[in-house]
Amino acid sequence: MSKRTGMAANVFLDTFNPDNIVTGPGTTEAGTKYFVVSKGEESSVPVPAGSFFQSPRGEAEQIQLAEGDRIFPIDPMRFCKTSASFEFSQGSVDVGDDCDPGATILDGIVTFTGSLAGLSRYDDETEEFEDVTSEIIGRFLDIM
Repeated sequence: MSKRTGMAANVFLDTFNPDNIVTGPGTTEAGTKYFVVSKGEESSVPVPAGSFFQSPRGEAEQIQLAEGDRIFPIDPMRFCKTSASFEFSQGSVDVGDDCDPGATILDGIVTFTGSLAGLSRYDDETEEFEDVTSEIIGRFLDIM
């Protein structure tokens, strides 16, 4: 069993639309968060494929995308920093006898569980949950 808890996480809660992928050559848009789908050989994207990054803000020089770079712009209202915990476990069957008490074998059933924390964003002025929080709650709880 392996367990990791309280780890920092980035959560992107949206549907993936391949038509929104930005490909190189080109440049990033100022102050935009991106998910890196893949990188070209001459890429100057500052993170590995499968990671998030934010382009420079304001008038700063933008990142030049090379041939083979594929990045996906992220809607800031659908992107959250949070903490996450997860656990993998596999059951076992007791096969012990008088000669080998307590012997077990794995049953082959793997269980994966986890949680995301800090997703409840509440606006004190409007006294309502933000859109992302309302959508998450609506997906996992019956609303009366």
